[in-house]
Amino acid sequence: MQQPEKDKAKLTELFLSGQISRDEFEAFLEKFSDDSPEINDTLENHFGEILEDYHRDDSKSRKISLYPSWLAVAASVILVLGFGFWMVRDQISSPYITFQTSYGEQSSYTLEDSSTITLNAGSELSYVPFGKQDERKVSFKGEAYFQIAKDSIKPFLIQSNALNIRVVGTAFNVEAYPDEDFFRVAVSEGTVKVWFGEDEGAFHEYLTKGQSILFDKANGTYHLEEAKPVLWKEQVLVFDNTPFDQVIRKLERWYGLDLEVVDPELKALKLNGQFVNKDIHEMIRAIAYLVNKDTVNNKHLIKINPMPMK
Repeated sequence: MQQPEKDKAKLTELFLSGQISRDEFEAFLEKFSDDSPEINDTLENHFGEILEDYHRDDSKSRKISLYPSWLAVAASVILVLGFGFWMVRDQISSPYITFQTSYGEQSSYTLEDSSTITLNAGSELSYVPFGKQDERKVSFKGEAYFQIAKDSIKPFLIQSNALNIRVVGTAFNVEAYPDEDFFRVAVSEGTVKVWFGEDEGAFHEYLTKGQSILFDKANGTYHLEEAKPVLWKEQVLVFDNTPFDQVIRKLERWYGLDLEVVDPELKALKLNGQFVNKDIHEMIRAIAYLVNKDTVNNKHLIKINPMPMK
């Protein structure tokens, strides 16, 4: 049985006495979020007193604060942000969770809704815990394979710059590296809704199993195509008429190395092929063979450098 909702007077008493719990503090913020500026100014002054009380020190002894440390942190956030209560509540109770992979690394993560995300190298996914939100919303950049747990009441929304993807429960691959000139979404199972930009109603496409969409960032055009197998999860590098500058960026992310193209003729080429579990030296020899170059003196084609420290 739920307890009756505490009224403003009771919550205010708890707050002023320092006896308020985290849950009660959230309710307190909600109740006062629409109140007059005069009331908010009074409460803001009290937050200042909390901080002064918590940090007060003298030469003889340290005063023990009546207020819990988390409330002092909340007070500092409020004084910085002003009385934007909803922002404060999110900062206190809903911090972002971030998963990321470095160059040369792949990793899988399970979210709180049992969805599984496998990140390719140089990728990042962040989100506020889903909780009572209407959507399971995440921000993303890089490449990842999403296996989304089905929930028809709470759709899953992925936002990556101008790319937006909404699903209920499905499996699909997303390529959305900031340094590439394209977005690509390929569906393995179920149905995926895709749109670009802020206006969902102006344009959207529904993709089903076996379909893929490729969006050109430069000219704002897109086309649908057949989805190809997602092989990078099996440690297979795939190039499909790929421009050589894109090949180099992909290899740098894959191996965690800085690659310098020495032979200028390579820059005009496009590459086709699949490469399984090759080290970088084997990879360069394979590329040299495919483009009819000397496979012995690889240093005259591509120079391998350590990845610069960020």
